Amino acid sequence: MNDTETKYGKYGKNVKVFAFAGIAVIVIAGISFALLSNKDNSNDVINPASNHTQKEYTTIRMADETIWVILATVAEEKGFFEEEGIKIKWTGKVAGGGPGQLASIAGGSNDAGSAAVMAIVNAISRGVKVKAVAPEWEIDEQSANWYVLENSSIRTAKDLVGKKIAVNTLKANNEYSIKEYLSQNGVPFDKVELVVIDGTRVGNPFLTEELFRKGEVDMMSAYEVTEWKLLQKGGVRRIVSNYEIWGRASGNPAYVVSEEFMKKNPDATRRFVTALAKAADYVNANPQEALQIVIKHNFAVNEEAAKHIKAHRYPEHALISEEQVKLWIDRMIKYGDLKEGQIKSSDIYTNEFNPYYKR
Repeated sequence: MNDTETKYGKYGKNVKVFAFAGIAVIVIAGISFALLSNKDNSNDVINPASNHTQKEYTTIRMADETIWVILATVAEEKGFFEEEGIKIKWTGKVAGGGPGQLASIAGGSNDAGSAAVMAIVNAISRGVKVKAVAPEWEIDEQSANWYVLENSSIRTAKDLVGKKIAVNTLKANNEYSIKEYLSQNGVPFDKVELVVIDGTRVGNPFLTEELFRKGEVDMMSAYEVTEWKLLQKGGVRRIVSNYEIWGRASGNPAYVVSEEFMKKNPDATRRFVTALAKAADYVNANPQEALQIVIKHNFAVNEEAAKHIKAHRYPEHALISEEQVKLWIDRMIKYGDLKEGQIKSSDIYTNEFNPYYKR
């Protein structure tokens, strides 16, 4: 398999990136150039001619959602965006996970999207003009697990020295989970090699498993459908879960909107967030029904795999927790990815567009 290698920051450690994988963090670092040529078309208004009473809609462009990020999909399916006069224009899948979505927003091809909290913090610290406006689900014991092959010599964090670990992108949830796991066990982060495998780019959500079983990487994370498929074939052994690493502090995605869109369309932003709040409360009250919406809209799910998708719970009214955001800023200072005082919680998120927010 052809691959390329790129130096990884201050660690002086190579991070292998398979040729079909986007290095989203590099894209984000250069997005200021894309901003110069971006044409804003986020204010399109649709007037359905078939109605005697015309209703105006504000169009918001978003990348297609995956099985792990589904609140906007639920809001659309249940008509909450329609009620709020919002039309979502799905623009297709974006390579590079959350950092890739942030780069697409910064470059002007999308108005909103989702990314892990730490990816959002990294992007904003590099000048990307977005803010988180709604959270994704609350972390519980049903989190991602990290696996090695059954015959692997890896049994503890210390055994990972010199090993290759698969991540879907850099500067996001997987990388920080590995950082924290190694830190908790006294293993320097520069003693492992991260291998970026972005199955989104080639439309194969099981690409990581394929390379894992071929020995291209020594450890991978799996969750819900990907975990079901991994365990179905067998020959693997669990090492640790994200919940064991983080507890409820794991960095699940949050929804972000570009600051430019917010300034030009404050009322539309409020209506967008209101629809997400309705969706969060709907999912909490109707978890199994919401689960069927996820299954219906995800290309990777068949009837058998669907049995292994779990219903999640969302923060009430989709309000973002100050404590969670501050926790991530503190952690990133600990890892050396932020300087003390470089960024504050209010730079990262706002609840001001949420109708349930009490000032």
